[in-house]
Amino acid sequence: MKKSILTMALATIMISACNQTDKKSESNTSANTGKSVAIKSPIMANYLAIGDALANDDGAKAADAGKALKESFGSLDESKLNAEQKSAYDKIKSDAIENAEHIGENADKIEHQREHFKMLSEDIYIVTKVIDPSQKFYKITCPMYKNGSYWLSSTKEVKNPFLGEKMDTCGTIDETIN
Repeated sequence: MKKSILTMALATIMISACNQTDKKSESNTSANTGKSVAIKSPIMANYLAIGDALANDDGAKAADAGKALKESFGSLDESKLNAEQKSAYDKIKSDAIENAEHIGENADKIEHQREHFKMLSEDIYIVTKVIDPSQKFYKITCPMYKNGSYWLSSTKEVKNPFLGEKMDTCGTIDETIN
């Protein structure tokens, strides 16, 4: 029951975040391919930016994206949530902000950023599964990091944010979400 409430709240959050943009897609250039992809949600755009930065072993860029992600969660119009959704969102928001803060405040501790990106990816995956995303996302799993970890990507190219350039192609696409 709690998971259903959490899932519904996350779906509402992502839909609301999508609606807070200018009705036209924001553009995000993926570091994986250099191609421009349309990302409607600032939450997803900032999440993907963190993953790209970590894949390139760039803790400073990951920190900038973590700070931006924190702002994205903080600027959500919570008045659009009913009481039950608001209660669940309050719990989610705290965790999301904490993970974004850790990523944002630890530019010089990339392993710490990666640990928080793992937790963040688990939340973002749930959100992406329960809504109709604005584009395809790929769930990619790396068996080598923390007994198996996954992240979402907007491209099929595997560029591992957990192992960076040491093992940048470690991972397999487990699922396509669209």
